[in-house]
Amino acid sequence: MCWDCRNAANPFVCSWARDLTPVEGWNAYKVTYVIDGKYNDCTYCVEECPHFIRDEKRESVIMVEKEPWEKAVCERLRELYFGKNVSFERIGEIVGNSPKTVAKWAYGTLCPESSAKRVLERTAFLLEQQGEGRTV
Repeated sequence: MCWDCRNAANPFVCSWARDLTPVEGWNAYKVTYVIDGKYNDCTYCVEECPHFIRDEKRESVIMVEKEPWEKAVCERLRELYFGKNVSFERIGEIVGNSPKTVAKWAYGTLCPESSAKRVLERTAFLLEQQGEGRTV
């Protein structure tokens, strides 16, 4: 949601964009991911925010400029992590990348086409399996 918000980078910058302070009145839940058995990062998944104003320009830049393989990798990794409970460590082992790189791709960092093809091919079987558990 924040990626599409006008208040993420304007004269009125919300507290989350400014200094990672949760916004009063938002509907969000904390997500913590662990890599290599150590605390790595946490963020919030924001479902509703009182300061949200859709920024069509930001939305079009983020969504249109991504190549199809980048969108597919991001969606696949999010589905595995959030939907199937497969850890970034396990995905990293399978695709041959570090868990931190896998996490970055899941959160929208651009993925090279050669890596994207490998990720999609090597993780297809995971969609059919039961989740493995992870820390959230």
